[in-house]
Amino acid sequence: MKKAAAIFLLGIFLFNIAGYFIAFKLVQYQIKKEIKAEIKKNINSDELTAIIISKKQINKIDWLEEGKEMNYNGQF
Repeated sequence: MKKAAAIFLLGIFLFNIAGYFIAFKLVQYQIKKEIKAEIKKNINSDELTAIIISKKQINKIDWLEEGKEMNYNGQF
């Protein structure tokens, strides 16, 4: 009985330490996924802008998420 109570309390303690972080990350992932889907659904091709960067200027790109989000000349 004491062992079961100790395991139960340890589980509660570990959830309080890491559980909220894991739950937060799961909700954050879900929200990002929903936002991306909403953007793709409502995008108008007339509003898109093509960015052409020469090889000389490629070092001015600061990637926030590799291949997804970048900062170029101080603009996202």
